[in-house]
Amino acid sequence: TIVLVGITGWYVYITQGLLVASQKQLIVALQPDLHLDIVGTLGRNSSPITIRVKIENNGGFPVRLEKGCAELGGKTFELGRISDRVVSPGRFFLLNWHPTTFSNPPDADPKMHVPNLGLRIVCMDLCGLSQHEFTYSQEHGQGYKRL
Repeated sequence: TIVLVGITGWYVYITQGLLVASQKQLIVALQPDLHLDIVGTLGRNSSPITIRVKIENNGGFPVRLEKGCAELGGKTFELGRISDRVVSPGRFFLLNWHPTTFSNPPDADPKMHVPNLGLRIVCMDLCGLSQHEFTYSQEHGQGYKRL
């Protein structure tokens, strides 16, 4: 009986190691490849601006968007209508965002990009094994990290 308990404990130890290794391999295999694009359109005569956010999936697997936020003029805004959206490979999701507390000066050029604009998107693979963060800013370009 003691030998069987020892063998069972050893078997549990080995299978747990295999499980952890398999999960790490799966997370690496399901790593998303999103491309973020922001085009700022200034409104006229101190009217609110409209910002178009394009989230494109260049990877081989679908991803589920968890949340998104934008930084504009030193303030952080939640991007609505983005949670639980699934973006298939080769497809994109467009979001027209209207920050309600930011408007441009009356003499602003309507074709000018919005200054100091940043974007942060958190997504997961459909299995829910890994969470990833993609960022974009006009100053630094696109960034990525696994959460």
